[in-house]
Amino acid sequence: MMVEEGQIARVSSKVEHLDNTYSMVNCDLKNGNMEVVVLPSALKTVRVPAFDKIGETHNIYFLGETPPEVLNKIPHLLSLPCYLKGLYVPESSLDAYKAWYKQHKCYSYVKGEWKTFRSEDELDFNISNQNE
Repeated sequence: MMVEEGQIARVSSKVEHLDNTYSMVNCDLKNGNMEVVVLPSALKTVRVPAFDKIGETHNIYFLGETPPEVLNKIPHLLSLPCYLKGLYVPESSLDAYKAWYKQHKCYSYVKGEWKTFRSEDELDFNISNQNE
């Protein structure tokens, strides 16, 4: 996962399966949390604890119309990213993502807002705009 200036991490658009063996390049989380993580539309499965390394990211973007399948659930470990300021999902998939979070008992841990977008073209990952 390449981390761009300003703590923006984009998972490659070619990634279909995510587990906890990835590494983050250009990233130092000692001084705070990741600002933005962008998960590609190609993502089909997530193996717990894949989201542990991104910690309490401020904003997560799920670009896929369908939430990925969660594999290897571990009791007492959250399966999905939580404690977010913003959780961005495709507008047409909002109900599916909310149901996905409820299914994995993570819905109540989303402290920020659920936000939607119509297309990837309208997304602005500028961190200064994230807190509006």
